[in-house]
Amino acid sequence: TFDLSSNSLTSTIPTQLGALVSLKSGFRLDHNAAGLCSYIPTQVAVLSDSIAGWDISSGNALGTPCCEVLAGFNCLPITNLPTGGTTALDFSSGAYTSTIPTQISRFANLTTLCLNSNTLTGPVPSEIGLLSMVEATFLLYSNKLSSSLPTQIGGLTGLTT
Repeated sequence: TFDLSSNSLTSTIPTQLGALVSLKSGFRLDHNAAGLCSYIPTQVAVLSDSIAGWDISSGNALGTPCCEVLAGFNCLPITNLPTGGTTALDFSSGAYTSTIPTQISRFANLTTLCLNSNTLTGPVPSEIGLLSMVEATFLLYSNKLSSSLPTQIGGLTGLTT
């Protein structure tokens, strides 16, 4: 596990972290006092093919250009992550303010999805029902989601606990 959580890191993630090609178990950057911003560099995102879990929860602004963070926006950083072997995404308590991107369905191997305790808005996308491998954790509570639940949410057939 690569763990830089609970620090006061600022700015962007260095592209050189993409050289950690032997990393398998996890990538943690949570609790960084809202200092990290911008998109996850492509060189780092390709690690998603081998890393099982990404924990970028609590206190980051990854996925949002730094200038937009200053203006009060904070998007979920999944749009440029390759899906590969990623089985867990934890963006809980990250102060994310956007909608849940429909691209979430690209993570077909997810067994854990934590988007709770943010300020996510809009409807739950119907594509979320394509995450049939989610089995242990599916957390969307404490957001500002609206509209009715899509019927496709019944596709979460692997959910057991």
